[in-house]
Amino acid sequence: MAYKKLATTVTVSLFFLLSGIEYGVIIPTLLPYLEDFGAGHAFYGLSFSAYCLSGLVSAMIFGVVSDRLHTTKLLVLIAIACQAGGDLVFFTAVSSNMVLGGRLLAGVGMGGGSSIYTMLAWTSSERDRTVAFSAAVTIRNIGIVLGPALNLFLVLIDIRIGPYHISAHNSCGFFMFILWTVNFLMVPCMYFDPPVRSEAQNTTDSKIPQVPNLKGPTRDHLADPASSDALTTSDEEAKPLIGKRHNIQSNYGIHKSQSLDKKYPSGLRGFIKQYVREEIVVLFAIQFVQFFNQCAVETFIPSFGKEMFDWSVFDTSLLFAAASICTIVVYFVMRCLKGRVDRSTIIAGLLFDISGVSVLLGFLPRMKPNIDVSVNTAIFVLGCGLNIIGYPCVLMASAGLLSKLTAMSYQGRTQGLRRVITNIGMIMGPLWSGALMDHLYIMLSVMLGLLLFVWLLQVLSCKSMREPQYSRSLRNESASSI
Repeated sequence: MAYKKLATTVTVSLFFLLSGIEYGVIIPTLLPYLEDFGAGHAFYGLSFSAYCLSGLVSAMIFGVVSDRLHTTKLLVLIAIACQAGGDLVFFTAVSSNMVLGGRLLAGVGMGGGSSIYTMLAWTSSERDRTVAFSAAVTIRNIGIVLGPALNLFLVLIDIRIGPYHISAHNSCGFFMFILWTVNFLMVPCMYFDPPVRSEAQNTTDSKIPQVPNLKGPTRDHLADPASSDALTTSDEEAKPLIGKRHNIQSNYGIHKSQSLDKKYPSGLRGFIKQYVREEIVVLFAIQFVQFFNQCAVETFIPSFGKEMFDWSVFDTSLLFAAASICTIVVYFVMRCLKGRVDRSTIIAGLLFDISGVSVLLGFLPRMKPNIDVSVNTAIFVLGCGLNIIGYPCVLMASAGLLSKLTAMSYQGRTQGLRRVITNIGMIMGPLWSGALMDHLYIMLSVMLGLLLFVWLLQVLSCKSMREPQYSRSLRNESASSI
């Protein structure tokens, strides 16, 4: 069983790593590649949004199917196949429309990430869930850091393979197609659906033989604590794939989820009661605004940097790499906090975002090309840097808190909905930024207003985001037994 857990961890980690590498190598080269076909900034924003649009549709499908099948292996295979196919179309494109189609297909694969997040929720304790999700985000950002380094070599490629010309602008598609193919071949023999974390047995039950379950949780098991014996596994096998597990707190996550399953029954009525709640709506709103603003900023960085500071593709890649390093540092801070201050972390992260957008709004509209380049560059990097610091704080804490506040039997739907909300923001952000590139006051003012709005909502909703009294009493009992 140790091999299955290790192999699955490697495969899942590679999925997130390649997602980051793809972002780091394709996004900086997407604009010049489209310009080769005569497309402009508007089509660049459309291509970016197309990737998110297909991910929006597929994420919810992947999430719902994960809950229904209680397995994720086939879904991960489909997701990786779509990523590889999208990059192949990107590489072989002969027009801007083919590039757009490639990004649409790759976006379907991006939506498959909701199935993997569902699996992480099944296998991590509530205390460690934020850490587990943060680890996945960090692995992806390590890939984004590696992307610019790989671009150093990819931009030098200028060869022909049969009828296809591999140039500096499409070599990244060929490269990612090879990597995704390797990841696809790993899944059949190195990805195993792990058993759900089970309720730790008490002293009386500790002598009962443990039966491993590799097919994931069933709806009946998740809804009925009395049937949890069927889910018991060895301590080694039940450890979460990503993140550190604490034995004392391992009881706490399954009790919380079972209590939520009882409170929110299955069916449309239970679905509505599960998600139409103040705290859940606020967290979804924060997810939308965060990705709307972040993608809007990422969309105008290449164009603004090229126009004002004469930045090359490599210069833009370095900025994205620095952003990823900051995200990794934030992850280690979040790991030390162990998800215990999610609400405060969200508020602090939003304050960083508000400060960053305020700096950009105050200075960017008044900048002139190639005038006071060093000072303007420092201001531009400062504004982007504050956004970069706040972004992972909000993303990691809100994702973990959202999972904790929803029932285990709804985790697939929860992650699917989260990805849907995320992708709506990722679609609208680039479109907003691309359309208002020459009207920075309007663009940045709306972004700042949205941040202030969700920050106020978070402050007012903090009390409703507290864990139920049932879970707090379990934590106190666990602490007193140490």
